Amino acid sequence: MSAATSRYARAFVDVVVDGHLDANRVLQELQSIAATAHESLQLRQVWESPAIPAEQKRGLLDAIVAQEGVSRPVRNLIAVLIDHRRIGSLDQVVKTFVILTDAKDFAAFNAVYATYFPTEPPARTTVEAQLMIDIKIEVEAVAYRPV
Repeated sequence: MSAATSRYARAFVDVVVDGHLDANRVLQELQSIAATAHESLQLRQVWESPAIPAEQKRGLLDAIVAQEGVSRPVRNLIAVLIDHRRIGSLDQVVKTFVILTDAKDFAAFNAVYATYFPTEPPARTTVEAQLMIDIKIEVEAVAYRPV
């Protein structure tokens, strides 16, 4: 997980926690979109292609969102990942270290985290601690890519 992708994950966890969203529903919605993308090589190619305009990619996403009944926050997260070409980078992460400022946020965080790694999640350490800046969650990730 790149630093940018980690920021997206933290920001989305904040949306879930601050918006008092149902973490299980969010998880189901993200898993639904992840499964749809996983099952369709063509969909992944469209979303990852720099040659296809962002409007077309979001149009395709919106059609899937309408069909699956996905909430606006989940749709927006997927759109941001597609727009910034981060949708395909998660399979390279092998280890994460997570700091939560409040252990009560673990269930919501865990639900969102699971959407990033729906199959074969990386090894993870999660602790509760005070952070030096005003954020609720910090995620450090180690990725491996053969040269």
